[in-house]
Amino acid sequence: MTNMDNINIVLHSGNNGSTNQSNSSACVDGIQWIFSITGDCCVTTREQVSAYLGLASICLWSFVGIPQLCKNMCHLAGMVGLSVLLILQWVGGDLTNLIGCILTKQNKFQVFLAIYFVVLDVFLLLQYVYYICWRKQNRNKGNIPPSPKLAMCLMGIFVMSTTLIHNHLGSTSSYDVKVDYESHLHRQTRTLLSLPSDKPGGNLFWQDPKNIIGYCLGVVSALFYLGSRVSQIYSNVRAQSTAGLSFLTFILAILGNLTYGGQIIILDWSRDYVVERLPWLLGSFGVVLLDCGILVQFTRYKHNVLMITEEQESLLTREYLINADDTVDESERVENTNSN
Repeated sequence: MTNMDNINIVLHSGNNGSTNQSNSSACVDGIQWIFSITGDCCVTTREQVSAYLGLASICLWSFVGIPQLCKNMCHLAGMVGLSVLLILQWVGGDLTNLIGCILTKQNKFQVFLAIYFVVLDVFLLLQYVYYICWRKQNRNKGNIPPSPKLAMCLMGIFVMSTTLIHNHLGSTSSYDVKVDYESHLHRQTRTLLSLPSDKPGGNLFWQDPKNIIGYCLGVVSALFYLGSRVSQIYSNVRAQSTAGLSFLTFILAILGNLTYGGQIIILDWSRDYVVERLPWLLGSFGVVLLDCGILVQFTRYKHNVLMITEEQESLLTREYLINADDTVDESERVENTNSN
C-alpha cells in the first residue's frame, strides 16, 4: 500500500552448490524456479515455506495500489477521503525502501518492484493534484468533471512505464545471476556468523556499516508506513467517513503484510535474528493492526459513506446546472442587447 519494505529483506537459505558452476547448477538441492526468480537457494522445508510466503507477499503488494487508483478515477468527488499525509508518507516509505535496495545491492527483480511502488506513488500524487487542487481552483468556472479518457490515458502511461522498467531490469544475463548468487551467499555467510561473540564488538551484524545503514532505513520506512495509517485513521474520524478509500486496497495490504511478516518470522526465531529485522516486523504487523482499525471504520461509517456520496453528487450536479443556467441567461441578455 501499501506499500514496500517487503522487497528489502532477503530470504536466507542454504548454501548448497558452488558459485563456480553455471547458474543452472549453482543451487543443486534447492527449488530451481525459486532460485531463478529470487536468487535464493531454498533447501529445507522452513526455507521453502518462507520463500512461498515471500513470493505471495510480492504478488499481493504488486496489486495493492491498483484498486485505489481505479477508485480515484471513478469517484465523483475525487480523492475527498484520502489523506494527503497518507500519500506523502507512502512516498517516503517507498523511497527509503528503494534507496535501501540500491545500497544493499539487491537483485534486479527486487529493485524493479521497489521502483514499481515509487511509480505507483507518483501517480497517486498526480491524481491528488489533479482531482483536488486543480478541481478546487476551476470548478467555480463551470468546468466539466474530469474526462474518463484522461483517466484511461493516465493508466496507459502507468502500465507502459512499469513495462519499460521491467524490460530494462529483466534483461539479466547468466553472469548477472551468478554474481547475484555470489553476493547472496556472502550475505548469508555474514548472517550465519551474526551470533553472540566473545569480542567487545558483540554481534557482527552491527559491525558492518551497510547493515547499520539498511537498519536505519528500515526504521525510517517503518515509521513512514505506521504514520501513514495513523494519519488516515485520524482523517476518517474527523470526517466520520471513509469516502474515497478503496476497501480492497486495505484488504490486500493486510494480506501482503501478514505474508511478508510470516516469511521473516518462520525462517528463524532466534533473538539476534528477530532484533536485526525488528523494523520490518513492526512495519508489517504494526500496519496490519492499524489497517484492521481502518476496516472497522469502513463498517462503522458505511452509511455515512453513502450519505456523503449522494450529497456530494447532488451538490456537484446542482453546481454544474447553475453554471449552465447562468451561461444561458448571459447569452440571452447579450442577444437582447444586440437586437435593441
